Amino acid sequence: MYMDKMKIQKELENQQAWLQGLYFYDALSVSLYNYFGRKETQPAQNYMESPIDFEHIKSKEEIEREQQLEMEERIRERNRQIKAMLNKK
Repeated sequence: MYMDKMKIQKELENQQAWLQGLYFYDALSVSLYNYFGRKETQPAQNYMESPIDFEHIKSKEEIEREQQLEMEERIRERNRQIKAMLNKK
């Protein structure tokens, strides 16, 4: 029981350290881009305005399904355009 609690505690600490690293990485990336990588005509990037909302991050399957639906809609639209072009002849 005690070992399980310690394992969970260490896992939580590890996740918190990883998240802190993610925020630090983003801040450093934005700073370096703004100072060294940005052209004068490009707008400066800003640090995140709010914490990452992990509840609304989409799964790989959800992203793939959305991409598939978008592709299917583009195909349907292109088919409608082709039919309209053929009907004009």
